[in-house]
Amino acid sequence: INGAVLTPWKGNVAAIMSMFHAGEETGNAWALTLFGDVTPSGKLPVSFPDSAQERQDWWNERRPSYWSSSFKPAFPFGFGLSYTRFEYTRAREEQGCLVNLCVWVWVRNVGNYVGAEVVQVYLKFAERENHPIALRGFDKTKLLNPGE
Repeated sequence: INGAVLTPWKGNVAAIMSMFHAGEETGNAWALTLFGDVTPSGKLPVSFPDSAQERQDWWNERRPSYWSSSFKPAFPFGFGLSYTRFEYTRAREEQGCLVNLCVWVWVRNVGNYVGAEVVQVYLKFAERENHPIALRGFDKTKLLNPGE
């Protein structure tokens, strides 16, 4: 996808899918996803503005638009849906890991379809009053069966 994606029609459709620049296997990926052979698990690497007025030209801005508290996206950075549902429980900070902070969480497939989930960790630094939350880590689960 090149440029801002505006979706004023989003309320008139049952679903919206995007694969950005998916490469030579795009056709197969679309077919497998649309016919339910695979469950989508990706997350947006950008924010989709809700209107043309929300769109910002990146070369004119020092900060991304999603850092602004007034920015109201139609679909925010990190957004993504699946054919199944996941439950997060028992989140905790892990002591003694090899990086500054490790976070563990149990992810359970509570839906009806096999699927994988991308777990995202966002942080906000308390000492920076006007600094937004930022994605600081992510990991994808293995394919989880319903109930697993």
